[in-house]
Amino acid sequence: METVYGSHDDVYAFSGTTVSDRVQNLASSIYREFEAMMSTYGDGVIKNLMPQVVTILENLNQAYREKQEHEVELELVRVENDNLKAQFEREKQIRKANEQVILTSVILLFISAVNAVVINYV
Repeated sequence: METVYGSHDDVYAFSGTTVSDRVQNLASSIYREFEAMMSTYGDGVIKNLMPQVVTILENLNQAYREKQEHEVELELVRVENDNLKAQFEREKQIRKANEQVILTSVILLFISAVNAVVINYV
């Protein structure tokens, strides 16, 4: 009885998901090796190995997808961090300017109070 493993295109059509180019190239290379083994040793030589390899390739593809998602998330976090740092610096400058205004006002108020005391004393 002959076992059919599917066509070359089926090898990287994992569960209807989009396959990364790296995994697709790897799957193609593995499939070519399987074809050579089947032509030399018969179809049974990969009977137990094929499902395991497909599972590994599916997991690898999932890992690549997750890595890409994490890279996108990381970039968003970096942008958010840069925005927060810029906002912090702006607020720090505003606070420093406000503190300077308050300090100047306190000094002027103190000088006015001293002048009032001096004028009343004299």
